[in-house]
Amino acid sequence: MIGERQLYRHRTQAGLRLGDGKTVDLLKYAAWLVTTRHAPQPDPPGDPYEEMKDRARARNAALSVAGRDIGELHAVGNPDCRALAERDFRAFCDGYFPQTFCLPWSDEHLRVLARIEEAVLKGGLFALAMPRGSSKSSIAECACLWAVLFGHRESVCLIGAGGMGRNDHSRVNCSSIARAVPDVHTGGTRWTDETRGGMLYHEQGLEVPRRIALENTPIRGVKPVVVPAQYFVWGPLIAGFVSFFPGFFTFVVSQMVGDPFEHSGRGFDPTYGLVVFALSFVVCMGLLWMKCFVEPERTTFGIFSDRVEYDEGLWNRHRRTVVFDQVIDVELTEGVLQQTRQAGTVTLVTQQLVSGRDGKLSNRRIALRNVPQPHEVYELVRSLALRKKDA
Repeated sequence: MIGERQLYRHRTQAGLRLGDGKTVDLLKYAAWLVTTRHAPQPDPPGDPYEEMKDRARARNAALSVAGRDIGELHAVGNPDCRALAERDFRAFCDGYFPQTFCLPWSDEHLRVLARIEEAVLKGGLFALAMPRGSSKSSIAECACLWAVLFGHRESVCLIGAGGMGRNDHSRVNCSSIARAVPDVHTGGTRWTDETRGGMLYHEQGLEVPRRIALENTPIRGVKPVVVPAQYFVWGPLIAGFVSFFPGFFTFVVSQMVGDPFEHSGRGFDPTYGLVVFALSFVVCMGLLWMKCFVEPERTTFGIFSDRVEYDEGLWNRHRRTVVFDQVIDVELTEGVLQQTRQAGTVTLVTQQLVSGRDGKLSNRRIALRNVPQPHEVYELVRSLALRKKDA
């Protein structure tokens, strides 16, 4: 057996040696395959000994990284507080820096916090001036900690004037942050450019990873929402179309079975066909109900810094991974029925080519259907794909 894509590659490689361009000569094709298989193979590039040393060096580096692991992480001290502070910059400042921000927030401060939160979560640039003594340095430092601790940004650089005095951050209770974010734990001595197992050290005892398990911790987890309008609009149409065929087949068979003169005397009797149609309609509506209302609860989209992983399937579970290196376009679609639940579909177009029904090759498309807050998910996926492509 040979697939269409493999035959296409062979015809592209062999050219007119397999036929006249429109048809394939089977004998010439077999002869070309035999010749290609037994052709002398070129020598492998590079020195085998050097390749063996490179593999050994990579293996030793992996063992060294594993040996510098920080160990088991403790449990989160206050999950509710952490969940609130993870996406809310103001809650982070109030919850973990009460000594620094002990006064009520003004309207100007709230606008500054909102701008910083938008820049950290969604990106963007802005310039903003604040008077002296309005805690602008403290807010900037807290924004850097918030972005790094919760993995919103891989790296942060804070640039300030030289000779600035030490602020109230030196009096922060590091144990409260360590209990809230297990990726941060005590044991360091000072901030320094040197790294020990990928760690930065603070003189108050915080030890912050440069990258907080970005490879294994998703930046955002998304569960699709249920859109009842899709079931009540498309469900009867699909179920009626599918049920028509068994109902019509039963009707034809019922007219063929029995005495033909009796059928001609009493006319057509659609009873059996209607019964089968109704039973098939009910079964199809039940399956579509599970598809629309149960399957979203068993589907999860995980957005990482370098890929998207999603688990789907009602009975047979499937887990797929889409690497951002292969993504060439990101699309957002908000259907009329999806807008009833503020949902949308984010589609990733990859470099992989697949054969369509008409035999033409096209780029593979992976759709994340019925995601909530589709604009935020689209901007997040798009920014990660562009950053990976630029890298």
